[in-house]
Amino acid sequence: MARRVRGYVTTSTNPVYKAHNSSEKATSSERKALATLGRRGGKTAAKRWQDPNSDYAQAQRQKLAAANKQRERKGELLETRVKMHILDARAQGLAAPTTKELASECGVSVARIKQVRKAFGMSAGRGRPKKG
Repeated sequence: MARRVRGYVTTSTNPVYKAHNSSEKATSSERKALATLGRRGGKTAAKRWQDPNSDYAQAQRQKLAAANKQRERKGELLETRVKMHILDARAQGLAAPTTKELASECGVSVARIKQVRKAFGMSAGRGRPKKG
């Protein structure tokens, strides 16, 4: 195994190995690849997951289910906040807040606001925002 992995690393496109002398040092990521593949941790974890009804597997699934439920609630809350801001502006007769404004107000990325708007069918104005 180690010889094969060493072969992968030494035949990489890294210019260090293109030199005539292969005794040059490997990069940190290459050393990490060699170290990780040589560990027993992966084998032990694979054994733990072989029996899906084991205590370990069930405990891990419970943790994952709880984390996913929490993530789902946060997503619902964000969707509600975005919708509230947009509808509040419409009710006051103002222009809907821009995606950038919503992102900064809700503390999330612009891409996430775009996802939420798309899910609701509430698209923002096309093109760049007007200055002034």
